[in-house]
Amino acid sequence: ESGFPVTPLLDLVQICINTLHLENSMPFLDDYIVALVHGNVKQIGLRLQGPSMLKGIRSLVEDRIYDKLNDKIDQCLDIVSYDWMIPEAAGIVKLLRFQDLRQLLDLIMNKEWNAYFLDFGKEDAQFAHVTPQAALIVVEKIREGLKRVRPFFSRRQQPEKDDKKLLDQVAKDLRNLINDRANS
Repeated sequence: ESGFPVTPLLDLVQICINTLHLENSMPFLDDYIVALVHGNVKQIGLRLQGPSMLKGIRSLVEDRIYDKLNDKIDQCLDIVSYDWMIPEAAGIVKLLRFQDLRQLLDLIMNKEWNAYFLDFGKEDAQFAHVTPQAALIVVEKIREGLKRVRPFFSRRQQPEKDDKKLLDQVAKDLRNLINDRANS
């Protein structure tokens, strides 16, 4: 695991924050040390290498945070792809489990918003168990999450502008659908 022991995600985030603060305080520590040795270090040109070392550490921790988040997402997707069908036995009919959640995740992951809006309200629709309210909650959380990701992963690829525009339009359309249903 890239030389890291198993460290909880929140601890990694705290390490990232702490190294950033330490990195910002290094010039002050450098000046203090120079003052303690009465400028002898400054005269021969030696300075602390802490800022570059801390940047490297912070970069490694950010990579580990990114990996852990991807692992968590993969775990969630593994749950979704699990066969949740109840086996037929002794006259028991097959009650899909987590059907609402699975359809919602399929809709979000496959970005099949056109199919959702075209077939909305039909019993045989592919996403018949997805309510506009539930979809809007998830879309809003994704939009908010995209805003928060930037500071930690600035060198990672940012979501495409088209994806942001799509999410904005989907949120608007879901709100309209909710309002139309409330007014009818």
